[in-house]
Amino acid sequence: MTDPSTRRLRETIHELEAELERIESLDPETQAMLRRAVDDLQETLRRKTGGEEPDTSGVLGQLEELEREFQVQHPTLAGVVLRAVEALRQLGI
Repeated sequence: MTDPSTRRLRETIHELEAELERIESLDPETQAMLRRAVDDLQETLRRKTGGEEPDTSGVLGQLEELEREFQVQHPTLAGVVLRAVEALRQLGI
């Protein structure tokens, strides 16, 4: 059985992936940063659900920075990134 925090992070990763596909106005550098963040989140989730200690060096800070950058131009995306940050914190990361 998956705990609520893990399920929430998994759902948020899917939301981020969907937003990346939907938003066409992101410059290539920002798209690359978001894709790295999604990859980092997936790796964190994989390790956490596998009983390993996830390497979270930088992923939380990276997401918080992205959320601040997106607040004006991409508020929906900023909200999804913020949910990812909150999900990581609930997992104790």
